[in-house]
Amino acid sequence: MQSSDRVRLKSLSWIEISDRMKEDLKNPPNKIEGSFAADNIQAVAKEIAKYYDYVDWLIDMHFADTATGEFLDAKAKEVGVFRRTKTKATGLVTFKGKPNTFIPAGFRVYAGAKVFYTRVPAYIGQDGKVDVEVASDGEGLEANARAYEVTGFSQLTGLESVENVKPITGGADIEDDESLRERTLLKMRYPGTSGNKYHYMHWAREVDGVGRVKVFPLWKGPGTVKISILDSNQKPAKEDLIKKVAYHIDHGGERDGEGLAPIGAYLTVDTAKAKKIDIKGKVDLEMGSAKSKDMIANDLKDDLQAYIDSEISYKKNRLTVAKVIDLCYSIAGVSDIVSLTIDGATDSVEIGEEEVFEVGEVVLS
Repeated sequence: MQSSDRVRLKSLSWIEISDRMKEDLKNPPNKIEGSFAADNIQAVAKEIAKYYDYVDWLIDMHFADTATGEFLDAKAKEVGVFRRTKTKATGLVTFKGKPNTFIPAGFRVYAGAKVFYTRVPAYIGQDGKVDVEVASDGEGLEANARAYEVTGFSQLTGLESVENVKPITGGADIEDDESLRERTLLKMRYPGTSGNKYHYMHWAREVDGVGRVKVFPLWKGPGTVKISILDSNQKPAKEDLIKKVAYHIDHGGERDGEGLAPIGAYLTVDTAKAKKIDIKGKVDLEMGSAKSKDMIANDLKDDLQAYIDSEISYKKNRLTVAKVIDLCYSIAGVSDIVSLTIDGATDSVEIGEEEVFEVGEVVLS
């Protein structure tokens, strides 16, 4: 089939197919709408059109840039890329109670319906408290918990309260098609060979829970390589994930070639530092808007952080005020924006190579 035929076939509708079939009829009355022949041609043409669509779909499923679901999985496997699975959330909780109270490993605490368990045993100290690592019982984004969301615990003599001062994070859903497609195309277009820069990038992104990756060759002289990772939510990675990546690549620094890294390579795995930014602005609301300025500020904070995670973190090093204004205008209830700044800047703010923006306070007056 010539390429021109392929384009033509793809554009055929059932009406076009029907018209072509009618052209072959010798008896003019059979071409009249409502005749026996015309009705049958129309029914057949509709079925044939479905198969043209199906063929087009099959062709799309053959290529990495258009395949979806299990077909994308199969295409990715051809180059050794596999869809990442769900991950647990991890963090710290603070137990308070009588000194020397024993907290066993596997002890359960709760954030509403979410369940977390202690990863190691611990004793409450003489100051009446102790910080203990916990992991979520479930997996996925829903396993994460906001700061101070953990308040419940199983009955234990001597234990008075529990709380998480910082969010419990790291829980991620099964990798979506776009992320898997990006990794697959990256490996196809930039193959990793002999421990080159892209080899380290591919190795790091093979680990469940890893998002974007930066590689810094020769960062401390010959033989040194630094990998800086984000988690799959494009947030700074936790120590657990950093250790997993380091072990996956070079067995935690053995340098003897037993891991993936070349013999003798000095590998350092790190993550980004969060740079908090504050937004201040003055806005006018639409007449009769049901939203207050505080509600608009909360919406802007969520939308801006989502944009940063999706389009800025480890992709770009600059955030413009113009983009923040654009996001603000897209929020229902905003009529006009009189002024807006990011950390006092009226044009843009920048971050370093190993930094990511974190939206802090958003105040709209």
